[in-house]
Amino acid sequence: NKKFGVIKNIRDSILKHDTLPAKYDEVIIRTYKFIPVRIGSNWGIINYFGNYIIEPKFDSLNFQKDGRFSNYTAIHTYCKGLVGCLENFDDYYVFETIIPPKYKTMEYFEGDFCYVTTIDGKRGYITREGRELFK
Repeated sequence: NKKFGVIKNIRDSILKHDTLPAKYDEVIIRTYKFIPVRIGSNWGIINYFGNYIIEPKFDSLNFQKDGRFSNYTAIHTYCKGLVGCLENFDDYYVFETIIPPKYKTMEYFEGDFCYVTTIDGKRGYITREGRELFK
């Protein structure tokens, strides 16, 4: 059926399930914490138990790696040509949408600020709370 699943290879695993069903169109193993998956044309994120952390609803996902650790801490979300951002706050399975996909371009957050371009061409910074700081 050309679908993908996951077989876990974790030494002395205490997890109940060692495999996830082959129901995904694409699977990307990035970290031990979560697994990006594509169903049809939509991307989401599952944990190693197969539960959705983020339902498949995005056109694509782009991951930022934290330079201090080997963890992915921010994910740009793309939907209908616009970009937003999710962040991982608890080092495991909780992601929070901090900025919905509504910008034409978006850099990654440096501290509490992120450089963006709006769909009408304005450029400036936004805060993690979504407050826009434009001239």
